[in-house]
Amino acid sequence: MKTSLPKLLSACLCLLLSLSTFSQTTSTTTFNYTGSTVTYTVPAGVTKLTITAKGARGGGGSRAGLGASMQGDFTVTPGQVLRILVGQEGLAYGYHYRGGGGSFVANNATNAPLLIAGGGGGASCFFNGLPGNTSQNGTSGNGGAATSLDGGGGINGGGGGGAAMLEESTVAGGGGGAGFNGNGGRGISISPGFLCIATTSTMFGGAGGNGAAGGDATSTSPCTKYYTSTANSFLSGGQAGAYGSFGGGGAARSSTSSCSLGANGGGGGYSGGGGGSGSNPGGGGGSYNVGLNQVNASGVNNGNGQVVIVAELPTPATALKTDGVDDHVTISNPFRSFGKAITVEFWMNSPTGILAQGSVMGQSSLNVDGMTTDVWLMHPDIGRTKLDFYVNDAGTWRQVTVPIRVGGWHHYVGVASEFGTKFYVDGVLEATGPGISTGILNNANSIIQIGKDPRHTNLRFADMSIDEVRIWSRALCEDEIINNKNCELNPAGQNGLQEYYRFNQGFVGANNSTETTLTDLSGNNRHGTLSGFALTGNNSNWVQSGFVSTANCSPYVAPIAPIVGNMSLCIGSNTTLTNANDGGRWTSSNTGVATINNTTGQVTTVSVGTTTITYTTECGAVSTATLTVNALPVASIAGTNTICSGGSTVLTASGGATYLWNTGATTAAINVSPTTTTTYSVTATSAAGCTSTANRTVTVIPKPTVSASSNSSVNPGGNLQLSASGAVTYTWSGPNGFSSSLQNPIINSPTSTASGTYTVTGTNASGCTNTASVNVTVLSNPATALKTDGVDDHVTISNPFRSFGKAITVEFW
Repeated sequence: MKTSLPKLLSACLCLLLSLSTFSQTTSTTTFNYTGSTVTYTVPAGVTKLTITAKGARGGGGSRAGLGASMQGDFTVTPGQVLRILVGQEGLAYGYHYRGGGGSFVANNATNAPLLIAGGGGGASCFFNGLPGNTSQNGTSGNGGAATSLDGGGGINGGGGGGAAMLEESTVAGGGGGAGFNGNGGRGISISPGFLCIATTSTMFGGAGGNGAAGGDATSTSPCTKYYTSTANSFLSGGQAGAYGSFGGGGAARSSTSSCSLGANGGGGGYSGGGGGSGSNPGGGGGSYNVGLNQVNASGVNNGNGQVVIVAELPTPATALKTDGVDDHVTISNPFRSFGKAITVEFWMNSPTGILAQGSVMGQSSLNVDGMTTDVWLMHPDIGRTKLDFYVNDAGTWRQVTVPIRVGGWHHYVGVASEFGTKFYVDGVLEATGPGISTGILNNANSIIQIGKDPRHTNLRFADMSIDEVRIWSRALCEDEIINNKNCELNPAGQNGLQEYYRFNQGFVGANNSTETTLTDLSGNNRHGTLSGFALTGNNSNWVQSGFVSTANCSPYVAPIAPIVGNMSLCIGSNTTLTNANDGGRWTSSNTGVATINNTTGQVTTVSVGTTTITYTTECGAVSTATLTVNALPVASIAGTNTICSGGSTVLTASGGATYLWNTGATTAAINVSPTTTTTYSVTATSAAGCTSTANRTVTVIPKPTVSASSNSSVNPGGNLQLSASGAVTYTWSGPNGFSSSLQNPIINSPTSTASGTYTVTGTNASGCTNTASVNVTVLSNPATALKTDGVDDHVTISNPFRSFGKAITVEFW
């Protein structure tokens, strides 16, 4: 039965991948024996493998035939799959030994062998097993001294022949080793009726297979060919009572009582070794090598087989080199919905610092130049030594310019927003200009080209290397630019990242003909198509970047600072708010309550109410605070507006929670006594701290100058004349309850009791009064009568008239 290598390998389960070690330029993978198979996939970018295969030694300890070692260089393609089988060391069977298994490496898809190392033959009690060969053919059992009973070595990938056992016994000859294209032959044993003996039969070893299975040992008598139909002869080689070694090593058969009674298996390999007869050793397996720079050796491997694959790893490319002739990348579906902000950042190496006009990159309609189509440009100027960052602000260019650095890798970032248009180089702000006032032009037909001016058909191509292109629909601030400069972004969760190209594709200087798509890692699937690139060698190809990536960027968190200032204002007042993070923009949610200057933070109150003040930094940090505009208190003063000289009045303030008079008083009511006309003011303060002022002028009216006079002294029976002047109205008072509102009253026939002080109160037109007094004397009248009490009063005239005539009159009242 012919068993192919794919069938052989698929019959196994797996192979131990013992160790893979990697350096900067090579990858070494070692496969050791486990009784299984494995596949090896050629790594990306690898086109050459150095493979070493070692066949297993045969059984027999120090007398065992050692396996061959085969090494060569092989041209492969990335992704190609190899199938590998590692041979098993020949084990003992009684006093005799199995052949060692070969180690095989073949193309998994075609079954074509690449490298096979033959296993060593099994030793006998007296003779060494034969070594695995570097030639393709297997060795006959017992080598050049082979007898007719020994199996022949296989050729052209065939199996080794089985051996016959001459002596009378219950043992069989050794099995032949399996080859790549055929099974090992079977040894033979006596029949149960002891018919297969030297005296009654003629025995022969089997011939080696020629690209086919090895021949079985034969006999003219009915000897038993020791083979079972269920055995996989490729795995174990030819049978002689037990399976042989994994990898095609031939089986051995032995008596348990005599070293001389037995046989030894041939080694597996490209062509199997022949089985040994009796005490003759098994032949070594043949080997196979189609690699270059071969290093082959027979009989050198002791123990199980081994396969070692060394891959020459290319250096992964991390940038793209454009040749300045026709190389460019086109992104046909870029972001086209900008507002008032954009950031374009990239690493670039310009060897000469001179680039074709407009050639670095830009977004516009293909081969159309105009203010209705151009969106933004990274545009070397007409002198070709300066780089302009242009952004189309609804028909007006916003432009900043920096010198192109000569040689080496440099980080360029253009930012445009309401804050201004800025150009950073290597994290340092180098140029500023006016910001976006209306909005960035959005062109539904625009494309992005890198390495070419998208507005022109030809001539404007850049000779540069480029890396880490990122295009944002927001303005990055200086802190964030520096944070992200020397690292690669994690695209997940990035706000406004519209296109992101790492350029980690292909291999440096390798044939990268399949790497024609620039991958967008933003998650927006805005991939670029390479055009004009040779994609081989060190120009017009994927190359090594000089951009130093220390690690993935740590997430940038914009610092937030509180809004500082008076957040409770009185209507009509202004204030200026501040924030520790300079350069932000201020807004008010309710401009009907208060407005705020977007750059200075000056607040102007409009009406009573509340509004939310928001401060947004260029880095995107947002701070908010509630501003309250309070009503002013309505201050008023109650009290008399005029007083007379020398008088006082109480003034009472209202409308506030607290008060402060210009007199220094802090009570609501004050008593004032001005001597001259005086204005009093009070400042009323509300609970919110708002103030208003009320004034009241107290006018001091002079008193009238009142004078009083009389005609005193007054004789009895006369009239008393009182006189006043200097006022408008008068009120008199005097003795005996005298009162009068006349200016010049008259008291008729006053008696002496009317004597005394008369006071007049004069009132002027303003109601002010003054007084004057006059002392009046009313002379007393003589007595004209006498009152007697009727008790004892009487008058005695001691010398009356005593010379009456004839007449007398007596009269009295």
